Amino acid sequence: MSFEVVPAVISGFTAFRYLTHRESDFWHKIPEIKLHKRIQVSPSVRVFTRTRVIHFHHWFNCLVLLCVSIYSSGGFIDAAFTKGVLIGGILQGLSMPEARKLVYSQRDSAKNFSREKIKKI
Repeated sequence: MSFEVVPAVISGFTAFRYLTHRESDFWHKIPEIKLHKRIQVSPSVRVFTRTRVIHFHHWFNCLVLLCVSIYSSGGFIDAAFTKGVLIGGILQGLSMPEARKLVYSQRDSAKNFSREKIKKI
């Protein structure tokens, strides 16, 4: 493991903590973007079914990108710093117990991830 991975993991953890945490001011400023009434891409990537919500948390997205980076050769995704930031994002996401679940019932998703119901600190 190269020397630049450790600062990258710390940077990734810190950045994802600031950018994706529900109490973050930044997270509340991101507009809600839906491609379809059942597909949301911002601030969270979610797919709505009749009774369930599939929530692709940032840690899951980072994990997919990290797997892609293992098999890629060259470019930004193959850089050690990028891999460190992705690892930091995975660690930060998994440090939140409520974010370890990917499939929710419609009621649980509204309770846990609705902006209107989240009280800012």
